Amino acid sequence: MTLIRQVKRDAAVRTKRISLYEYCCRSKNDAHERYCKFWEECYQKYPQVEKHRVKRDFQSRRNETHLSACFELFLHELLIRLGFKVEVHPEKPEFGADKPDFVASKPANGEFLLEASCVFPGTEHYKLKMQQSDVVSLINENIESNKIRVVLLFQGFTKSEPGRREIIDPITEIVRRWEDQLSKGLGTPTGDCDLRWSRCWSHKQVHEILL
Repeated sequence: MTLIRQVKRDAAVRTKRISLYEYCCRSKNDAHERYCKFWEECYQKYPQVEKHRVKRDFQSRRNETHLSACFELFLHELLIRLGFKVEVHPEKPEFGADKPDFVASKPANGEFLLEASCVFPGTEHYKLKMQQSDVVSLINENIESNKIRVVLLFQGFTKSEPGRREIIDPITEIVRRWEDQLSKGLGTPTGDCDLRWSRCWSHKQVHEILL
């Protein structure tokens, strides 16, 4: 393999501390094996003169750069599978400095130009979603229950993220209390529990009994 580094696969879930590319290399998820194989196959079909650039971008720790390279490889592979002859950043006088990403052609259909562009969410919105994703990942990693499912409703915005123990400890305590109540036959826990992490979001934590 040439795109994916051969490292120990020890990541069960991805947090913000792990880039998408690093998670691609380290994920223990079986689906990622197929994911890596697909990108390697796409890369092998890419023109030799373009391989260094797309490999550099694919292996970037900046997620936007990594995803842009993925999109470019995907489009190239799609066009090939659709039966097109594909040129990448073709050197043609009529294009000048504004070379398109791809020129795709078929004898019976002529050719068309294709520019691969990615649009990403606004920085603050994207950062917020990643922070919320990290909170959910921590809960999935650290809180297990056969009786209680934890559901988080995020409210508002934050400029700082709560620490690991601020997230895990209060929710663990609530889940254990509810489990104890169920095991003692004291009835089904009712009501929501508001968790307010200082300097951070107001979160409402609710429960759902698994039948």
